[in-house]
Amino acid sequence: AMVNLSTHSVDEQIPTDGYAFGVDVNGDYAYVADDGGGLAIVNLSDPMHPVEQIPTGNAFGIHIVGNYAYVANYDRGLAVVDISDPAYPIVDTIDTTGWAYGVFAESALPHALVYVADQYSLAIIKHITCDSPLGDVSRNCVVSAYDASLILQYVVGIISLDDEQKGLADVSGNTTISAYDAA
Repeated sequence: AMVNLSTHSVDEQIPTDGYAFGVDVNGDYAYVADDGGGLAIVNLSDPMHPVEQIPTGNAFGIHIVGNYAYVANYDRGLAVVDISDPAYPIVDTIDTTGWAYGVFAESALPHALVYVADQYSLAIIKHITCDSPLGDVSRNCVVSAYDASLILQYVVGIISLDDEQKGLADVSGNTTISAYDAA
């Protein structure tokens, strides 16, 4: 099908600090992969103060899933930005082996799978998207009978737990893991 572009026009242009290479929208905010400008957060409902620049590195691509913006950050790998409060984003980075040009993410608890076009390869990264509550020894974001069974297996010496799991297993908070913690 052919589209007659002469009947269309650009309604508005909002300048950013870098070169806008990618965009994703979530609610009233547009998130722009803004090359050397990093991540530009554009408040679409506030035309007087629309842009906040977040220095993530050279941003080439972006994908939003839930409260996270995944940014392909060229020579710095992947930036994971918690956008639950767009006024105060929290940035974490994961270095990849090549130069990150594009990104796609899909959400599934307890983690999101993030796919990064990383120069000569596809990098697949698991991003943990929840904080495990006490008792969640399996670290799947849900406390279940299975977690209680893991605690009991640890208590009787059948399995070992890593330090994080031991912290989650100590439900009573008394620094000793016992059958009481599985109850």
